[in-house]
Amino acid sequence: MPFTGVEGRPRTQPAIDGDQAVFDKNGFARQVAYAIRWSHSIGDWDIGLSNFYGTSRDPLILVETDSAGLVSLTPYYQNINQTGLDVQATIESWLLKLEAIVRVSETDTDFATVAGVEYTFFNIAETGLDIGLLAEYLYDSRGRFAPTAFQNDFFTEIRFALNDVQDTQILAGVIVDTRCSSF
Repeated sequence: MPFTGVEGRPRTQPAIDGDQAVFDKNGFARQVAYAIRWSHSIGDWDIGLSNFYGTSRDPLILVETDSAGLVSLTPYYQNINQTGLDVQATIESWLLKLEAIVRVSETDTDFATVAGVEYTFFNIAETGLDIGLLAEYLYDSRGRFAPTAFQNDFFTEIRFALNDVQDTQILAGVIVDTRCSSF
């Protein structure tokens, strides 16, 4: 994975040295990875299961100091085994959704999920306009070390769909961090 170089912005100081990347599994950058997915619909329910085993795309950053006291940042790519579940129920104008993963590596076992509901008012006043209301909760057990800013947040959105040939939609949403109540 390319990282921002010494002249790039934004970048860490010192820059991450992608040329010195370290890989789990005997140091091989390109080991064989395996991925499988199963999905099925049962009535109003859509269910999916997935599994991935191979090199993580999200490296840990190792901080190392040489004998002269110079600090270097080196990406370390671990092997992971990640299992996922996604479920959606469509009940009249309601959608109930859940996506969850468990990721196991040599250093940790992590869990992340998004769960939510969506309700759509269809064909308002026979104009073709649909209005959807969404609410979701986003969680990642890695907290502030998660590769995303949304590790313990609540999300709400309103969607206006004009149902025209161009599929025009207007979306407006707010994400609130539940830990510090920031937007």
